[in-house]
Amino acid sequence: MIFPYVIENTVYVFLEVKMTEAEVITMKRRQLSLPVNLSTHLPDDKLEVDVFALEAAMDKYCGRVLKEILLGERGAHVSIGKNYFNHYSNNYPEPRIYSKVSKKYFGKNLKPSVMSYASVTELMADVARMYQLSYFHYILGRSNRMKRSFPSYCCGISSRNLILSLWEYGIVASTLVDNPWYDHAYLITPFTINNLGKNGVVLLDPTSDQLTQDPDKKIRNNIKIFPERDWEYGGDWVGGANLYPTIVQISACYGREDVRYEGYFEKAFQNPVVVKCAK
Repeated sequence: MIFPYVIENTVYVFLEVKMTEAEVITMKRRQLSLPVNLSTHLPDDKLEVDVFALEAAMDKYCGRVLKEILLGERGAHVSIGKNYFNHYSNNYPEPRIYSKVSKKYFGKNLKPSVMSYASVTELMADVARMYQLSYFHYILGRSNRMKRSFPSYCCGISSRNLILSLWEYGIVASTLVDNPWYDHAYLITPFTINNLGKNGVVLLDPTSDQLTQDPDKKIRNNIKIFPERDWEYGGDWVGGANLYPTIVQISACYGREDVRYEGYFEKAFQNPVVVKCAK
């Protein structure tokens, strides 16, 4: 695989970085598994995840086309979502739950951190987990009529639901980020790839299809891989503004507390971690 990568016709350079030995975090639960072995192969000259292919694979497994699910709809696909997604709510959780869940799974005294992967293959295995969890959340959001409008106006609650589930599946570095100027929240998981000496972030947006009114441009559960900083993300939302985050609202380190995005990630990239689950 080569760097720089082309992402949506924009060239992004993944800078060489000095690798730091990863800290091992032992998770206080057994490894959880998800039902579908999604193919997340990346082309050699691009760092783009084919979200439509992932959605089609999950549609086939669940027996329902995601984009056609109605508000309030019931069925076997909803039961599947409930089986694998344990932190769904139609309301904002009470703020202390994030620290409680973090301590429950990972213990105390966590620092801002990044996921340490031995290879791109390991990274993409977690990308597949992130996507499946977001897909299941989308089913539940529609079924439970979140705000009577899901996914519209549901970025905050949805991202809060999803971050708890990502932690439950061992992705401890996941953070909920926000751009309050443009009122949109989503998830960022920072990572480092050891055999390439590269840093980056995985962006996961559980309500990404609300960012455009053009049905041909809608992408549900958008997931992107970017360099660690200076990337652009958006749609038709607020005139096509760049929704690059300015604050970290929730992390396994601080729980619910607004922290400056750049400052948090400067510390995080100095602390790579490997998560091991209890046997």
